[in-house]
Amino acid sequence: QIFAVLPHNLHALIDENQIFFSWDFDINIQQSFLLGFNIYHGIDELNLNLISSTETNYYVTNAFDSGVFCISLYDRFNNESELVCTTATEYIQYNYALHEGANLISFPYIPENNSVENIFDLIKDELEGIIGEGNAAYYDTNLGWIGNLDNIDYHSGYWVKIKPNSNIEDTGFNILGYPYNPVIIYNLHEGYNLISYKGEDNMSLEDAIPEELQNHIISIIGEGRASIYNQELEQWLGNLNELKFGSGYWIEATEPVSFYWYNQ
Repeated sequence: QIFAVLPHNLHALIDENQIFFSWDFDINIQQSFLLGFNIYHGIDELNLNLISSTETNYYVTNAFDSGVFCISLYDRFNNESELVCTTATEYIQYNYALHEGANLISFPYIPENNSVENIFDLIKDELEGIIGEGNAAYYDTNLGWIGNLDNIDYHSGYWVKIKPNSNIEDTGFNILGYPYNPVIIYNLHEGYNLISYKGEDNMSLEDAIPEELQNHIISIIGEGRASIYNQELEQWLGNLNELKFGSGYWIEATEPVSFYWYNQ
C-alpha cells in the first residue's frame, strides 16, 4: 500500500554538460511513510547502479552524458518499490503550421515551464484565444493573459485561434520540450473529450483505437474532418481516416472508459 502510487512523467534532459532528471509524484513525501527516492543509472534497464537518493522531485548530475535513469521509492526499513525508468534525451522541437482561424492541436513536447504565458509568448499578438475543454485564455495588450487556462498539458487538445490578416506564417510557432513518459492513459468521460494524439503519424483509425473499445468510442472529430463508427458494418465512416501526430481530437465516448492510443 505504501508503494501504491509511483513516480510518473520522468524526464532525463541532456543540457550541455549535465543531465537534469525530474519526475512527478502525487504524494507529499513529508506527509507519508516514505523517506525519499533512490536514483539509478546504467547503459540499459538491466545494468543499473544506485547513484543517489533524494527527497526532492529532481536530480542534477554532470557525471554522465547519456544512458538510462531509473527511480524507486523507499521507506525507513529500506523497502523499495519497483523501478520507473526513462532514457536521457535532449530537447525535441515540434514545428506547427498554424493558419488564420481555428487550429486544433496538441503538444507532444512541452518545456518545463508549461504556462500559457511562456508557450505562446512569441505569437500572443497574433492570437484571438486558446480554447481547451472547459477552459480558455486570451491575451490583452493592457491586462495581459486572461482566463482560466493557465498551463498546457500532454493529455489535452486545444483550439488555437489566429487573428485574420495575421503574420503567423512569417512568425512561426515552434515548441522545444521533451516528450511524456510513459504511455498516456486518457480517462474519458461520457460524451465529448478534447484530447491529444500521441500515436504514430498518419495512423488509420482502425489501427489507432484498440478493437475492444470501438463499441465505446463512437465518433472522432478533428479540424474540418470527422468519422463515426458503424457497429453494423464494423468500420469507420466519414472523411477522417488518419490521425496526425501533434493534432487534437474530440473523442465521443458512450460511457467512462480508460483509453490509450496504439503505438504511442
